[in-house]
Amino acid sequence: MKAINHFVVLVFLLTSICSLESCSSSEPLEESEEQIFVKKMEGTWKTAVVTYDGVDVTKSFPGLTLSILDKSIRVENPMPPIWKSTSSFTLNPVGNTFEAERNDGLLMNVTFQSPQKMVLSFSYDASLLTGRVGGVVGSFSFEFLK
Repeated sequence: MKAINHFVVLVFLLTSICSLESCSSSEPLEESEEQIFVKKMEGTWKTAVVTYDGVDVTKSFPGLTLSILDKSIRVENPMPPIWKSTSSFTLNPVGNTFEAERNDGLLMNVTFQSPQKMVLSFSYDASLLTGRVGGVVGSFSFEFLK
């Protein structure tokens, strides 16, 4: 009987040691620069200021709001073809930051002026993205606030 009790205690101790060892040896994985950047982009962003070739055109985008999660964009009050109701993007490294490439090929420069202010700027040529001749051509800058 004593031998069985010692055996049970020994098994318990070994199990405890093994489980403690596995807990302490698992270090949290470091996030990549891209993952950190995507997390900064995630959230709901409301339009603050929109410029087109340096001219304020904010009134042309009433209530435009982006919801970004896991490299997908959902747009409230979209303005096709510039902003469709849904899209996705990939990130391309550019120097020490990233450029977002939307699934329709639009390249957007992404900057953060604060954790609550994101600026997306891009050159837009509707004929390249939609095939329509005589569409909108110019440089846009969208300032969004969280």
